[in-house]
Amino acid sequence: MTIITRIAKNSVMVILANISTIITSLILLPIIARYLGPNLFGDYAFVKNFTSFLLLLNFLGIQDIMIREIAKNKTIADKYLGNALLIRSLISSLLILIIISLIKFLNLSPLVVTAIYITVFAEIFAAYSILFVSIFKSFERMEYEALLGFSSNMLLLIIVIAVIYFDIGFLWLFIAAGVANLVQLLLGIYFCSNKFVRPMFQINFELWKYLIKEGIFL
Repeated sequence: MTIITRIAKNSVMVILANISTIITSLILLPIIARYLGPNLFGDYAFVKNFTSFLLLLNFLGIQDIMIREIAKNKTIADKYLGNALLIRSLISSLLILIIISLIKFLNLSPLVVTAIYITVFAEIFAAYSILFVSIFKSFERMEYEALLGFSSNMLLLIIVIAVIYFDIGFLWLFIAAGVANLVQLLLGIYFCSNKFVRPMFQINFELWKYLIKEGIFL
């Protein structure tokens, strides 16, 4: 495969993945808003915004540094992936503690608190998935990124429509996102382990320092 052909193929795959995400969002947002009504949709938006804002720190930009470095030297992929997963696990644990502490000071209903906890784990699944997607990008195999994105979006769409059709309730909208993100993560682990590399969980604090220092500005 020539360089031009490979670039064109990867560009198309990225575009298709982004299109599926945009279409899914455009379909889901109005039907969720209509299903929940003004009051519950306000709670839904609060949960999404609250968790997204706090968990933004979980991403740091480490995945971008991984792509840059692994693309230059594929042999370091297992070491970078393993250490990135360990860093993300540590940061996720700290953020969970922060969120638990904040919730104690907020006057939130038990329903909203439960939704926050479900969404936290859903977002953590997504944060892990991005690290595996970084491997696909580093090896210039964006078709796997597109497959993960499309599978996750379609599953989310199907589950949310089922929740609304059978009128299961508010919390299941968040569970739907958690299931979709978990499936995306499991697919990422499977393809990465069988087609590319398996993470090497050997702590390297110098690498941790480098990834965090370089990634935080991104």
